[in-house]
Amino acid sequence: MMKRGHNGAQYVTLAAAAAILILGFFIATHHVEATCIPSAGCEHALAYYKVQSADSIDTLNLRFQTTLSTLQSYNKNLATNITAGQKLFIPFQCMSCSNGQLQHVFQYSVVTGDTIAGIADTSYESLTTVAAISSATTGLENSNTIYPNQVLSIPVNCSCGDPSVSLDYGLFTTYVVQSGDQLASLATNFSVSSDYISKYNSNVQVLQPNQIIYIPTRSTTFKILSPNHVCCKLYGFFFFSFSWSIKCCSSPTKGTSL
Repeated sequence: MMKRGHNGAQYVTLAAAAAILILGFFIATHHVEATCIPSAGCEHALAYYKVQSADSIDTLNLRFQTTLSTLQSYNKNLATNITAGQKLFIPFQCMSCSNGQLQHVFQYSVVTGDTIAGIADTSYESLTTVAAISSATTGLENSNTIYPNQVLSIPVNCSCGDPSVSLDYGLFTTYVVQSGDQLASLATNFSVSSDYISKYNSNVQVLQPNQIIYIPTRSTTFKILSPNHVCCKLYGFFFFSFSWSIKCCSSPTKGTSL
C-alpha cells in the first residue's frame, strides 16, 4: 500500500511538472497582443495648431497635406488670410497603429536651414519629437543629418476614443499642453468636462508643458463618428487562449459645434 501510494504521488508530481511545462510554453508563445483601439483607427482626427508669423494657407496645406476647403470644414469662418496667433484645427486620418499607439505620418520636405529639432518643435509645434522623426524616417535611425529636399516622416499621435471610458465621442484633438494649462481651463475652452479629459488620458490630474493629450471634440461642419460608432478588438488569455471583441458600428452622424 505504501509503495502504491508512493507511485501515485510520483505520478501526481510528474503530471504537475508536465502541466507547468505546458503552461510555460503557452505563456512564452501566447501573449497579450498590443493593439490600438480601435485596431483600424478612424477616419477623422484633429491637431490643435497656433498659426506662426511665417505661416500661410499654402505652407500649412503643404506641411499637413490638406487643402483650404478641408481646413474650412473644420474651422468656422476661416479665410484665405491667416494671422499669427490664430488657432486652427488641422484634420487628418488616424489609421496607423505603431506599438499600440494610433498615429498619422505626415511627409515633410526639408528646406535649407532646417534641423530635426526645429521641424519637431517649431514647424509641428511639438506635436512630434526628434526621436519619433528619426525612428520613422529611413536612414535617420542613427543620424540627425538632413539635407534640402530630403523627405522626412513626421509621426503625430492621435486618438479615436476608448469605449471603456465613454461612447459619447468619436472625434479627438491632439493637443500639446502649454505652460499654465489646467484641466479646468481646457475643459472650458473645448466645452467638455475635465473628468472626460482626464479619463481619456490615463486619468491624468496634473498637466506638464509639452505633454500630448487627447481632447474629445465635436463639430457641426462635418460628419463624425456617432456615439455608437466604436469598433475595437481586444485580445488576451487566461491559461488557455481565448479572445473577445467589441464591435458596435453605425452610420456617421453630426455632432455639436466646436
